[in-house]
Amino acid sequence: MVKIDARNVYGYDIDELYEDQRVYDLPSETHLVVGKEIGKLEAILGTADNHRDEDHDNFFQTLDAAISLGMEVVVAVDQQFNGAHAKDAEKSLAARLGNYEGIVRSNFRTLYLRTFNEPEYALLLAQCSDPKDFDSFLEKCLKIEQMNAERSLKKSKPNYSLHVPYLVADISRYLGRQLNIDGIPKVIRGFTPYSFRKWEIDENYVTAIVQKNGSSFTYDAAMQRQVRKLTRGRNDDLEKSRAIFEWIISNISYDKKEEKNSNNYRGALQTYKDRKGVCGESAALQVTMERLAGNRAFLTEIKEGTVGKTPTGKIVKIAEPHVCTAHMRPNGEVFLIDTTNSEGFGIEYDNFKIISDEHSFARY
Repeated sequence: MVKIDARNVYGYDIDELYEDQRVYDLPSETHLVVGKEIGKLEAILGTADNHRDEDHDNFFQTLDAAISLGMEVVVAVDQQFNGAHAKDAEKSLAARLGNYEGIVRSNFRTLYLRTFNEPEYALLLAQCSDPKDFDSFLEKCLKIEQMNAERSLKKSKPNYSLHVPYLVADISRYLGRQLNIDGIPKVIRGFTPYSFRKWEIDENYVTAIVQKNGSSFTYDAAMQRQVRKLTRGRNDDLEKSRAIFEWIISNISYDKKEEKNSNNYRGALQTYKDRKGVCGESAALQVTMERLAGNRAFLTEIKEGTVGKTPTGKIVKIAEPHVCTAHMRPNGEVFLIDTTNSEGFGIEYDNFKIISDEHSFARY
């Protein structure tokens, strides 16, 4: 198994900070820190470099936006800030901060960093301790995120999508209470220089819904009955997934003739009925049957030359573009499944790309 950033799916990362705290990293480099036990929310809205001034304008735009929204902000600095050895950028930063009375604090205690005492940069943050204000506080944070996203698009095309409902729902689950956020777009799109590392995501990714027509994920009542039969009595997501995989391995043969003579992919239902298919077709069948079983799964591209390793340690090298299934576990892990390999349940590929349903492989 591998674990990818939630940003690759919904536009944000999740980090477990301490046992009772979680950090949500947003594309604009805002960090939302949630303290479940201590009942606090914290937003790290930005930083300003003490050695260079290139990021100062963005820092102050964010600061002004937070103040205009009524947020009580703090600029945390180290004890030697603007001292005898301060560089020009630090002096300039201190001078501009002089226009904001009472917000500069040295050695400020944060949820994220405990005590902030960092000579490299100043930290802009806000905190909320009253659970009754959590909804309003988070809404203001997301308004700033939206503003930063809009600003980022002045010179660049969007390369990320932050799916707000999933972010809010995840924070709600973690806190154990429903947060209600109004006035924020469901999807915030912007540009970030963030690198997607080895795990890529199609920028037009959308949350998947099994569709009966017009996509790879076709099905009928017979397939639904087969899924219920295969997964009956199985509650764990991987147990359901394994049962489906084993059925596909045993019942769907690889169609070499189809591979040679056609560039069109059949949908899952046709593959199910024909009992044969190429990699993208059997993978679509795995995805569809998993979704019918209540799991989350998506088509996934594997590039030519990618190296994989099966659970038994067998090394596989992909000789041409390939397709498999990404099973999304409830804890955020991605579990890869290759339905063309009898040892493909839990295979690890060193590079893969989850594909939007909008770009599924079926042709109609």
